[in-house]
Amino acid sequence: MLALWLHFGQMRLCILQVEMSDSRFESIKHEFVDRTPERERYNRIADRTDDQRIFCLQAEDGWGKSWLLGRLYLETDNDRWLKAFVDLGNTKIKDEAALLESISEEMGGSISEQMSRVVRTPMGRIDIRSEGDTIIQGDVAVNKVVVNHQGESDHISVEVQDPRGFKLRVDNLTDALIAGLKTLPPGTLALLFLDRFEKATNTMYDWLVDQLFTGVRDGKYPNLILVVTSVKPFAFLESRDWRYTATQLTLGGLPEDSVREYWLQKRHLPEEDLQTILKLLRTGGFSPSSLSNLADMIENTQN
Repeated sequence: MLALWLHFGQMRLCILQVEMSDSRFESIKHEFVDRTPERERYNRIADRTDDQRIFCLQAEDGWGKSWLLGRLYLETDNDRWLKAFVDLGNTKIKDEAALLESISEEMGGSISEQMSRVVRTPMGRIDIRSEGDTIIQGDVAVNKVVVNHQGESDHISVEVQDPRGFKLRVDNLTDALIAGLKTLPPGTLALLFLDRFEKATNTMYDWLVDQLFTGVRDGKYPNLILVVTSVKPFAFLESRDWRYTATQLTLGGLPEDSVREYWLQKRHLPEEDLQTILKLLRTGGFSPSSLSNLADMIENTQN
């Protein structure tokens, strides 16, 4: 979810406005309190002044992970850098091949050039009729079933793909991604922004950890940086093997001064309603998106 979020810290932070140019981020509200420490940490990684190569943001739904990731993506504007933003919760990203194809389409440069050369694995097509003939045999995956009504019987067209062909395509796309990274000019970085890591399928999760995360950690991809969000903690990063490569930050909640600043100075809402909001905050708290929803509700009752 792309949501409004606020930041708390020792310094006084003001509400800013950012113009989002990518159509995928049109739904993001432009009012927020800046998360300066998190952005500064990311900038050190992207500028290569920090040895960390994997930047992970973890928090519950509504705490602003996707908002921050989208802003980092849009602020990463360097002609020598390639970047791709992939939402793993998108229904189109159904497997590793779809993920790799999305990276290929968006990354650009030599990476897209190398990956576009991978020929799509052809899928077989078989026909069965409702009379009961069984034609599907062997270990195949059904991608699409189309039923055409023809008189008293149905003609069913089944599109299938041999799993071995799918694995070959994933392997070929992975090799092409590696080849593209190796051909990047000196000083050029590739940044992959992955939103909603918890939505990855089991096989996609294994591929991401075994191929990308581990590859970055082991120096296989020295010019690749991963920026990832997740509702769930990144459990595999708890191993000491990752301490020099990955940073995991948990986004915090709403302090009273930030709530007050947002409510009174940005939304110009009544002080008496703010006192109720602060009582809710003190007795357990709520997400930044909840604060935004409550402010919208109060505004609607005033109109």
